[in-house]
Amino acid sequence: MKRYGIMVWMALFTAVLFLSSCRPPEIEGTVVNIKNNRMDDAYNSAKAAVEKYPDNAEAQFYWGWLNAEVKEDYQTMNEAFEKALAINPAQKVLLEGASIPLSDAVKQVRTKLFVEKFNPATKTINKALSTDDEAERRKLITEGIEKLKAARIISPERPEPYFPLALAYLNLGDTASCVSYLDEGIKNHPEDKDLLLRAADLYSAVKQLDKAEATLQKLLALDPQNGEVYQKLGVLESQRDNWDKASEYFKKAVELDPTNTDLQYNIGVSYYKQQRFLDAIPFLKAAAEAEPENETLTNLLANSYVQHIQTLKDSPSAEDLALMDEAEAFVKEALEYYPDKPYYWEYLAIIYGKKGMGKEAEEAYKKYKELAEQGN
Repeated sequence: MKRYGIMVWMALFTAVLFLSSCRPPEIEGTVVNIKNNRMDDAYNSAKAAVEKYPDNAEAQFYWGWLNAEVKEDYQTMNEAFEKALAINPAQKVLLEGASIPLSDAVKQVRTKLFVEKFNPATKTINKALSTDDEAERRKLITEGIEKLKAARIISPERPEPYFPLALAYLNLGDTASCVSYLDEGIKNHPEDKDLLLRAADLYSAVKQLDKAEATLQKLLALDPQNGEVYQKLGVLESQRDNWDKASEYFKKAVELDPTNTDLQYNIGVSYYKQQRFLDAIPFLKAAAEAEPENETLTNLLANSYVQHIQTLKDSPSAEDLALMDEAEAFVKEALEYYPDKPYYWEYLAIIYGKKGMGKEAEEAYKKYKELAEQGN
């Protein structure tokens, strides 16, 4: 009797295990339909399952997933996924032929769907920006926006869609929506460096300079050794004509990246704008050496030499004379490339005059007048 009782108990226990491991028929039907790629039928059986078993994590998962796959209803997907995760995140579910924990399945589904929307969206927008057909451009941008909005619903925690959405709206002429998406993105992802950097550029593009500055300062707090941020702050201050502040930011950027010739140029220009010509010269020289064929840069450096030389006293020091020799050599070299540019002859005349070379100054000035009268 004792052994018989144990056998009965074991049989009952096995039966309970068997019953608890069986899916309800509606959920089992959903799984079978998924395995056989009958997605519309799977959707219908999942709907029946979730209506009958709203507290079943597996039913909620399939309902969410199939709403995304069949109906592209990502809001319902999210609601169902949240319910499923709240019920039992460890529940095993079928996904891509494998039985995995529900929490992992939710991540995989969201990642797959996000990529399927986000990547084509950015390609579509890039294609739009390269077309000259205005109607086609707007059509493609609108298509890209819809995909990006879907990507945001699929994975609301991800920062990637905000910048392309803002850029897309900017190219539609909708500045308000552009700024709105930037604001929202920064609010939701205040430590995403890539988003902050790109957002600052767009804020500047739409003349929201205060927001651009605040964004760059946030980025600087996260990454105080980022020379690019100092450069952008310098550019921003130059847009405000705050050349003294601009030069300080550019100077810091140069300290962090001393071989960057763009930074050399920027700080040189900022000093030039402040009429600090002597300070501008070494930075403009470095930039000009890197771009010897840049005539605008050549002219700016030559002009800086002359502007400073004109401030010198009649009895120049040895250091001043050395600078005048340097300026003369530079302007003569410029004339080898640009002999018909009258302003280089004028610069040379001024340098000769300061050096007390009256005859040479007169000849150079005469050449300047001839070319200027010819309209060169």
